[in-house]
Parts: sequence; C-alpha cells; structure tokens
Amino acid sequence: MNLKQLKYFVKTAETGNLSHAAHALNIAQTALGLQIKNLEDELGVPLINRHSRGVSLTEAGEIFAGRAREILTMLDDTVSDLRDLGSGRRPLISLGMTPSVMELLGPRVFELAEEISDVASVKFVEGLSFKLVSALENHEIDCAFAFNIEDNPQADRYALLEETLFFVSAPDPDLNWQPIAFEDALVPNLALLSRRDIIWQIVHNTADYLSREVTVAFEVQSQSAVKKLVEQGAATSIIPYGAMVEEATNNLICARPIANARAVRTLYFTMSRSARKTIPPAFMKVFVPALLKEYSQRLGAYAHPLRHRLHELR
Repeated sequence: MNLKQLKYFVKTAETGNLSHAAHALNIAQTALGLQIKNLEDELGVPLINRHSRGVSLTEAGEIFAGRAREILTMLDDTVSDLRDLGSGRRPLISLGMTPSVMELLGPRVFELAEEISDVASVKFVEGLSFKLVSALENHEIDCAFAFNIEDNPQADRYALLEETLFFVSAPDPDLNWQPIAFEDALVPNLALLSRRDIIWQIVHNTADYLSREVTVAFEVQSQSAVKKLVEQGAATSIIPYGAMVEEATNNLICARPIANARAVRTLYFTMSRSARKTIPPAFMKVFVPALLKEYSQRLGAYAHPLRHRLHELR
C-alpha cells in the first residue's frame, strides 16, 4: 500500500465514478481500476461495488476512505508546517471575538496566542456576532468565536457551549447573584443593544414562546452605555456574564442569572473554508481548545459545555 493508492481511492470515493476519477487524476481508467483491485487484494476485503451508475463504497470502503482522508490531510499539514518552518514564515490568522468574550478572558487570550507563536501569529478582531459573520463572509477574518450563528455554506461551525444570560439592575447586595425567572426580567425600563444583536433576538424569541410582551425602553449602541444606564438606576438590561462580572463583583450593579433554559446563548467556533488550508494544526490542537477551556472555567456554573467535533478541523 502506498500514498498514490490512497489518493486514487479517495478520489474514486469522492466522485463515485471510475471514469470521472481517472480523468481528474489524469490516468487511464484501467490503471485506476487495477490500483483499487490491488488495494482490495492487499486488505482482503472489497472496497467498492461497481454498478451501471458508477461505484459505491462498501462498509469497509467507507471506513477506509475516512481513514485515508485523515492520513492525507495529516501529511499535507505536516509538509506545510515543515515548509513554513524552513522558510521562517508564520501564517497570520485573523480571529474574531465578541466584546464580552474578550472582556472575560482579558490578557489571557494574548498569552494563549503566544504559546503557538512559533508556528502562527494571531490577530484579534473584536465585534458583535453578526458583524463577525459578515467579516467572515467578506474574507476579512479567517475564523471566529461568535454566538447563535446560522449555518453558512462558506464556513464550518461547531457549537461549543451554552451560556446563561443575566438580568442586571441597580445595585442591590441582597439580590446580587440570586436567580430570577425570565418573566420577572421583562420590566418596562429594559435597555438592549441593536435589533440585530443576539441577545435582543433571544429575549424576544423567548418572550414569544412564553406569550409575553417585551418593552424595550432604550435601544443602545454599546454595552458600556447599557451598563452606565444600569449603574445610574435609569434602566435594567439582559447581558452576558463577561460583560458585567467586574461591575457585579464590585456591587456597582446587581446581576441575577436568568432561570430559563431558553434564555441562553450558544457559543460557536466558525472557520472560513477558504482559510482552512492555511491555518496550521497547532492552532486547532492547542490554541482553540485552550481558549475554550479557559472561557468555560471563567464562566463556571454558568457554562454548559456541548459535545462538539472540533477534531474534524485538525
């Protein structure tokens, strides 16, 4: 068995047709068929079924095709890393992050990025989730940690964790950190960010589900402006933990976790498919898991990890 046979078989599996695969590989169809037959003889199991419409994979063929892709991807990554190492080049990865994630992690994001600085440089771009999605589509960033994003044909996305949201109001030491029902958080002096913001959408969708009315007294342009209104007692709001933990810890505001399974936001990691080949494995194997672990630890009881498949991007 050799790498050429692996590449031939993977191409056949992708096209489902020996003729099409042979054309893409620029070899004769008979030569391709012989290579696959030799592979089957060596493994001792049939890998493909031939029929009038082309070929289909057997159960063994499905397993072998998946493993072969992993081997070829790993080989390509290794060659790329070694060439970059030899040339002294380090790819620059543009990573989008929301303000609340950046606030919660603070300088730690730069320390984590420094741990892979020998193979890649990380540039952080801050923005609300919908702006990060737009930046990804416009190839302004390579990947992002963003919330409640929709499926996108230009990118892969992986749900990482669900995060409890908080109702915040004027300082009240007796109620600080005490849970509150979602219905009780729908007060008349609510201040929220833009209608395109994820939390606006979560609040209204949850209220619709519970047949409740939402009155937004203040539509504010920044999280800092929201917090200033709350500290002054002029408004209340629903915001993420990372955006207000410092103020709540110092009793500048009262923060109460919302006790409703729908009042959560989901953190995703999303990566542009066009940028995927340029990002070194160390970014996915070291940096992304470390950042996710750090963020989850800082959220503590307010983080609810999900089963994800980040390993597929390695």
